[in-house]
Amino acid sequence: WFSLPFLASGGTASGIKMFRFMKLAKALRLLGLLKVARLAKVMKLMSGVLHGHLADNFGAALRVVVMFLATLWVNHILSCVWFFIGFHAPSDTGSHWVTISMPHLGDNQEFRESRMQYQYVTALHWAIAQSTLGAMEVSPSNTAERVYTIVCLLMGLICGS
Repeated sequence: WFSLPFLASGGTASGIKMFRFMKLAKALRLLGLLKVARLAKVMKLMSGVLHGHLADNFGAALRVVVMFLATLWVNHILSCVWFFIGFHAPSDTGSHWVTISMPHLGDNQEFRESRMQYQYVTALHWAIAQSTLGAMEVSPSNTAERVYTIVCLLMGLICGS
């Protein structure tokens, strides 16, 4: 079908130009298709790389969130046990961490007389301080509390290292 314009023109110079032009047009279309195909291939490759990269980043972010939530859960359990020991464990000294009066609460109020939210947050703060080897104004007041504090400090030292 390429030769049809050439034959129709009777083999003249204008026919030859027309033939070359059509040949060039076909070559350009083919080149355009190759560029599109190459672009599609590059886009597919980039999509795969970006998808894999984003998936890796998402997976890493998800692992960080899961580790944070697991740490928070363990500290919640430690704080609940600390709270239980403070209220219910036998005391060889006659006092518990919850019966110590704290001047910053006002009128030398004891922890057990403060609101439940404050008691829980204080116990959680204590547990996080033990697992990260941090400081806390609440300290053990009897042997049971001190043993539990030592166990929590050792767990924090071993798990945090």
